[in-house]
Parts: sequence; structure tokens; C-alpha cells
Amino acid sequence: MSIINPDNSAKDWSSTDTVIYDLFGRVPGSPASNAIVQTFVIPRPIAISIIRYFAATPPTADANFNLLQNNVNIGTLTISASAGSQPVSAAFTEGDVFMVQAPSLSDATLADIAFTYSGIFLT
Repeated sequence: MSIINPDNSAKDWSSTDTVIYDLFGRVPGSPASNAIVQTFVIPRPIAISIIRYFAATPPTADANFNLLQNNVNIGTLTISASAGSQPVSAAFTEGDVFMVQAPSLSDATLADIAFTYSGIFLT
């Protein structure tokens, strides 16, 4: 498999170069209590190291979202009253399912959230 880089060279997937990988998504409106608000099927081995977020309507108090890998809790993302980011350490293999679950108590003010999950391909 090759991808054409901006300089028109082909990416060699067998090399040991670090390749950036980002997942992104949004949650329109207010998430329901305990709802799975995002689901990703991981296409190739990756490691996620940071999550960035923004809520158009921020919560009145911190909102804790569960991060799940194959239905197992692997951590929590805390969304505060301002946009931000949070370091994480999660490695996924091809076919893993990564999900984000809303807090058990919904915050009526929290709405319209955008997430970006940044990491790298694993070889």
C-alpha cells in the first residue's frame, strides 16, 4: 500500500518512520446519560496519546466520559468548562472497537462536542 505524500513521494508502510494518525468526531446536541456517543473500528494498529475536545456549550461542572476498548473501560476523558486536551495512553490492534460513553449523569448544559484523538501508527 502506498500513499502519495505532499512532495509526491510514496509512503513506504514498512519503514520505521513515525506516521501520525488522527480520529475525529462530534456529538451533536446533548448526550444522553451513559450513551455511547462515538464508535470507531480501528483499521490498523495505532496508539493514541492525546485527546483534544471542544464543547460549543460547555458543562457547568466537569463531565467524565468513559473510554472503552472492546467494551472494557480503559480510562476517562474529563471535559471541563473550556476547550482543552488530555493525555492518554492507549494502544489498539486491527479490528479493536474504540468507544466513548457519556457520563452517567447528563449535564443539561453540555452540548455540541467535538473530539480529536491523536496518535501514531504502530508497526
